[in-house]
Amino acid sequence: MLPTLTMLGLGLAGVMVSTVFGPAQVAGRFTLMVLGRDLSPLTLAVISAALLPASLVLLAATAPSPVGAAVFAALFGLGNGLYSIVGGTLPLALFGPDGYGALQGRVTSIRLIVGSAAPFAFALATDWMGVGAGLLVTALLGCGAVVAFAAVGLLIKEETCAPANAPADVSSDA
Repeated sequence: MLPTLTMLGLGLAGVMVSTVFGPAQVAGRFTLMVLGRDLSPLTLAVISAALLPASLVLLAATAPSPVGAAVFAALFGLGNGLYSIVGGTLPLALFGPDGYGALQGRVTSIRLIVGSAAPFAFALATDWMGVGAGLLVTALLGCGAVVAFAAVGLLIKEETCAPANAPADVSSDA
């Protein structure tokens, strides 16, 4: 975060802005605990995933504004804080407790691989097309996660609604 804020011309203000991220993570978890008890893990995943591209677009649009960067760090922190909960609850809600540990291991390993490659990929992207365009491309990729989670929600809704909406078997034995 700090190199990106520096590249956007925030300098020392970027250091101050980056301190918003950690407390925003905690605030996201606390808000969920107090106000979000009725949210499904899938709804929470959509919200968490949507906060990333929203924060990146805001940062790209407002740079080099310290206020815009602070709102970026707050939104990004909120999304990251919520994701830390989603990462454990969503697979359990979607697939149940059978084989949960093995599934979590596979999901976590993929997330760690992608997460460790992401800074390198972002650095290449910003070097190639500039930091603003790199942020927007990253936001576009983040929108893919929102669409994917929403699609899972539609599939689940379709699956759970199908039996109720299916035509009744009307056979006459008369």
